[in-house]
Amino acid sequence: LLARHIASRAGMFTGLALFPACLALLVWADLSHQLPILVAAAAAGGIAASLGYRGSLQMVNGIALADQRSEVVSSYLLAAFAGNALPLIGVGLLSAKASPVTGHIVFAIVITVLAAVGLVVGRKKTLLL
Repeated sequence: LLARHIASRAGMFTGLALFPACLALLVWADLSHQLPILVAAAAAGGIAASLGYRGSLQMVNGIALADQRSEVVSSYLLAAFAGNALPLIGVGLLSAKASPVTGHIVFAIVITVLAAVGLVVGRKKTLLL
């Protein structure tokens, strides 16, 4: 309800920009063993993810042809859920081979790099429009 007036592109990129800070909070919570930091990180991550999903889903709905919208949204959701699951599986495997802290730090670095790439590519596309 609070984000309904945020444009889809702005929401999507705001969520993407917030992810590195959320991940830094998660790593800090892991290293310090502080529940309040973990709760703050989870809340901030939830806000970032919800902005990103809402904005990107709204863009997908706007791009899809009316008679193909359900197929396009289904494909989007499949990609989104796979995008959520694959990093978690990777963290689990890395945690089992190294340590949970190593898995979390590597996960945070990879997601931060991907977020930065997404922001740069999105900015370039915006400048070209």
